[in-house]
Amino acid sequence: MLKRITAALLLPLLVASCIVSCAKPDGTTDVTDDDPDNAQTEAETEEIFISDNLPDDLDCEGKTVTLLWIQDNGNTAEKLNGEVVNDALYYRDRKTEERLNVIIENIEELYTWAKKDEYLNRIKSSVLADDDAYDIVSGQYATMPSLIGEGIYYNLMNVEYLDLAMPWWVQGLIEETTIDGKLYLVSGDMAMPTIASISCLFFNKEILANYNIEEPYDVVLDGDWTYEYFKGIISQIYDDLNGNSQVDNEDLFGFIVPSGNQITPYVQAFDLKITTLDSDGYPVLSFGDEKTAGVVTELCALLHDTNYAMIGDDN
Repeated sequence: MLKRITAALLLPLLVASCIVSCAKPDGTTDVTDDDPDNAQTEAETEEIFISDNLPDDLDCEGKTVTLLWIQDNGNTAEKLNGEVVNDALYYRDRKTEERLNVIIENIEELYTWAKKDEYLNRIKSSVLADDDAYDIVSGQYATMPSLIGEGIYYNLMNVEYLDLAMPWWVQGLIEETTIDGKLYLVSGDMAMPTIASISCLFFNKEILANYNIEEPYDVVLDGDWTYEYFKGIISQIYDDLNGNSQVDNEDLFGFIVPSGNQITPYVQAFDLKITTLDSDGYPVLSFGDEKTAGVVTELCALLHDTNYAMIGDDN
């Protein structure tokens, strides 16, 4: 998303389709018509596999596209090793190179919260020096927007062929961060943390059985899983395992949040909005409304004022 990126940004358009439908760089897969377990009707195939809408003769003339990734985020694979995700990433890049006639160069740099300024300065310095070190950059959404006001990124709305309506882009993010027809950051299936960081609830079958609580599969599948139902389950579970008559992290709880960071998914779970658009299409802060205050009050009471829920210590 840097300044000379008009052609380079064609790459992300193919990411989702390559991951699901390009199992090998030659376009073939291991699925055969003789395998009844893998048989699909034409209609099912059309529903599952979505092709890009780029021109068939689009040719980037062998240009090198350089991508900057956060190290250890699992976004790249330089060789095959037999692991499913690794090999899918490898084939994704090879198929994209073949499809667009480009050479993909992945660069990984260390990123931690303590080193976030160094990471951002690396991007900024490259653009200001006009050294073409990176064509596409990735990063943490909590920090990357800070460079927008400095003119470091390219307006994605001006990129030819970039169809942000395709399903592999996070649509809610696009809607909330497009301002006055300008968009500088996007996320989607191309970024592994977008998938790997999805939050979910796990339950212990043995504990539910010990407390004569029904497993919630049918409740979820029937669309009846609500916060009230969830709270009703966890409120039945607590045991002072160490026998010290105190609520501490050695006890059995109905619900444990691994750390404070895992509270943030409740923004989506309760359908809270950080911003909303005004009548002119500009975002205004709405996170401090009455609904948000009510949710925060409820979660604080749940995690701090009960003996069946707690915030853990990541151990």
